Amino acid sequence: MKNRFSPAWISITVIVVLWQIAASRVNNPALFPSVTQLLGSTFELVGTFSFYNSLLMTVGRACIAFFLTILLALPASLIAHHYPFWKSFFQPLVVILRSIPVIAIVLIALLYLSPVQLPFIIASITMFPIVYQNFLSAWEQTDRKWIEMAKVYKKNNWQRFRYIYFLQSKSLLFAGLATATGFGWRAIIIGEVMSGPIAGIGTSMKKSQAYIDMPGLLTWTLVAIGGGFLIEAVWKKLNLIHFRPSLVVQNSISPTHHSTGPELILQHLHFAYDDKKIISNFSLRATAGQIFQLKTVSGSGKTTLLNLLSGVAQPTSGVLQRHNIFATGYVFQDLRLLPALTVEQNIAFSLPGFPGIHQNEKQKLDRLLEVTKLTEFRSKLPGELSGGEQQRVNVARALIINPDLLLLDEPLVGLDSSLKKQLLALLQSEIESRPTIVVWATHDETDTVNLPLQTINQLLV
Repeated sequence: MKNRFSPAWISITVIVVLWQIAASRVNNPALFPSVTQLLGSTFELVGTFSFYNSLLMTVGRACIAFFLTILLALPASLIAHHYPFWKSFFQPLVVILRSIPVIAIVLIALLYLSPVQLPFIIASITMFPIVYQNFLSAWEQTDRKWIEMAKVYKKNNWQRFRYIYFLQSKSLLFAGLATATGFGWRAIIIGEVMSGPIAGIGTSMKKSQAYIDMPGLLTWTLVAIGGGFLIEAVWKKLNLIHFRPSLVVQNSISPTHHSTGPELILQHLHFAYDDKKIISNFSLRATAGQIFQLKTVSGSGKTTLLNLLSGVAQPTSGVLQRHNIFATGYVFQDLRLLPALTVEQNIAFSLPGFPGIHQNEKQKLDRLLEVTKLTEFRSKLPGELSGGEQQRVNVARALIINPDLLLLDEPLVGLDSSLKKQLLALLQSEIESRPTIVVWATHDETDTVNLPLQTINQLLV
């Protein structure tokens, strides 16, 4: 009942009524057919082979134009996002293409292109600046901290694009693509009208105009409008799809790496940001089984050191060597959970084969969910969790990969005393179970484990 009287249907009803009134006033069906005459002409046209031939030709050209645009705009936007030089290089071209009138493109293209090529080339030129700018805006609005997290867990370019850039920007991307394809659809038809290929909606409109067939011309116009509405509806439906990956459990055991044990060597490490020294002349040597606790005041460089150790940041000068460190687990202070992935998907994201997961990895995932009391939340999104629940997901993500280097940045913040004890026990169990280097940043005196700690008290110079 609600949909029957929606504003959209009321609007369509008003348009039909006004059209019928205007047709009655003109009283000349050859120039201004009534609604019933127009519907009759439409049904008659739909029953012919030429209708479907023209429709399919136009749709085919639109698809070619769309994929050609994506093929050009996607890599160009990614290059521009990562390299400022190319962003500035592409900008004048994009402005020119966005500003030039479609009719000017048509008239110029008529001099160089065949009637078959003209429509989809014109549509591609029309869509490119819209799609490029939309893609670029989406990439730029993606939180860089998610990309840094993916770098720590060694996600390749495809994984970063698929699970971070695309998933987090889906609504923005599809809104832009809906706008671009709407413009492209109209450009295709304009190109067909001007170039007159063998078949197409624009070609049929031009023939109807040439024979002064107003009902036919209006019928083809309705078909073109219907195509525009259909394009918008398709993008809306696509936007409702989550595109979330499903964890695929493989009937095998994940390969293990064999080494003589991890080792970290830091010699005279310096790091500065905007000419401000954060870390100066810092040296450290760490081997398997050592636990270093950073207990200093906020702003003294704890997180910066962890970022350097993880590879998220690079030192200004000095030596940083990582030997036999195949997996790094990082419990981020600011969590960095992916909002489009569920709890179990966020935890499994750090695994090398994600979304593939081996049997032993699945067992550990289930155990971590149980220990962190997240089993009932495994299918929920991070936005549906409390801060403490999100923090537990953050911890589980770092532990599931059996890290050689475990970096903990305030891992127990936001947890009550009972959960703190449970997570402390979990951390202690994980640390004792394998040769791991642990660097633990905290300012809370209660965040301790029953293990030998080496305290680093000062980083900032």
